[in-house]
Amino acid sequence: MLNIKVPTDYSTIQAAVDAANPGDTIFVELEGSPYFESVHITTDHIKIIGIRNPILHGKTLNADASGFTLDHVKNVVINGFTVMRFGKSAFMIRKSRQNLIRKNRLLENETGITLNQANENRISKNEILSNTGAGISLTHAHINKLQRNTIMRNTDHGVIYRYASSNQSNHNQILSNYNDGIFLYYADSNQFKYNQIIGNKDEGIDQLCSNHNYFAHNKIAHNDSAGIQLYFSSHNQFKKNILTKNMDSGIVIDSSTNNQIEDNQLIENEDFGLLLRQNAKNNDINTVGPLCLTSDSFANNIMNHHEGQIHFEASVMNPHHFLTQIWGNQSFRTAHGGDHFDNLLQQLEGYLNDFEHLSTKQLIPLEHDYDSVIRMMIQHPNKAFIYVQIHPTLKDMISSYLEKPYEKIEKGIQLHNLMNPDMPPLSCPFPHDHSSAYLSCIRPNTQYQCEWGYYAHNQFFPLLFSNRVESPYRTDDISGEI
Repeated sequence: MLNIKVPTDYSTIQAAVDAANPGDTIFVELEGSPYFESVHITTDHIKIIGIRNPILHGKTLNADASGFTLDHVKNVVINGFTVMRFGKSAFMIRKSRQNLIRKNRLLENETGITLNQANENRISKNEILSNTGAGISLTHAHINKLQRNTIMRNTDHGVIYRYASSNQSNHNQILSNYNDGIFLYYADSNQFKYNQIIGNKDEGIDQLCSNHNYFAHNKIAHNDSAGIQLYFSSHNQFKKNILTKNMDSGIVIDSSTNNQIEDNQLIENEDFGLLLRQNAKNNDINTVGPLCLTSDSFANNIMNHHEGQIHFEASVMNPHHFLTQIWGNQSFRTAHGGDHFDNLLQQLEGYLNDFEHLSTKQLIPLEHDYDSVIRMMIQHPNKAFIYVQIHPTLKDMISSYLEKPYEKIEKGIQLHNLMNPDMPPLSCPFPHDHSSAYLSCIRPNTQYQCEWGYYAHNQFFPLLFSNRVESPYRTDDISGEI
């Protein structure tokens, strides 16, 4: 095992590489830099170490040149270079495995690092800046590790995965690239943990036709489109990520199925925290932030959703949405704009509905039912929710019962005296037989604002939908539609 020095022993890096045998180490000094050459490596198990960061420069070479090309080799280490202005890649790793590219500075090339049919390589602690293509490109490349790299201001994506599987990307900073931070295309079973994906000009992570990928503990922020976007992708997991202040939604799931979204924080994104659209189905969602379900998203589970809105677009009431389940949620409001009670909502706490913006049609849909009843919620006095099944009848008494806890509730009204606003409102349960008994406390020739709601534990819970009524009047005037 020899130590070879450039330019002392050989004037060029290529000459030293050609002379090296497996086990040799080549030390490249700053004194001979910049080195205007392209280095082609075909010898296994050699190390090329830059001393004081020598420059490998492609300015005088043809447009097809790469800085370092590793061709069918293994166990090569390259450390400590600045590689710049090559027409192709700073590092081209082709059909090579178990190599280490470490602590290099790669700038103003077409691509920073290309891995093509290259497996089990490690890319660590490199600065990959201002390249005209992608920072790192993996094609048919598997079981590689990208660790603690800074990938910044590249004109294309920060990192591209094409037909690349079982790779790991951990503790990288992927910043201010002019396309997506990370783009996956037919890329399966990759892992992304503890990355900072910030300020990219398109999505933070854009995933197309890619399955079984795992994203955890990433910060995805200030990207100019969605934080994470999935198209035609399934069985992906997103856990404990922070998605904040992205210019679109935090997470967009489009035409994608069977994904798991768990314990993420979706904070101050421009549109929604999470958006489901275009046949997004069978996704399990347990996360933080505003959610939006569009007309073609169905059969999803929304679990333990904290501190945000669930927005249903106007046609979410179609029968395909019967299977959407929303349960175990805390302190959120369903935003107005869609009839959503064909969906199954369970185990809710806090405030369920923004009633001020909901119509009666949204509160009690007439066209559809769920097992012959409509499911509704009202707030329990202890701030939990009571679970009610309501038969969609207008003129007759709506029979209702609780699913949890198993307690009786009653339909009720509350009347506000418009001619004497200081008087306390009159509240009473709505009678089963529509008799006029409940009118006994109403003053004649007085205007009232009628508020509809429910009684539980002798407490009135309004639906915040009111009619102005005058007495005397017929029973039907206030026994009608809610």
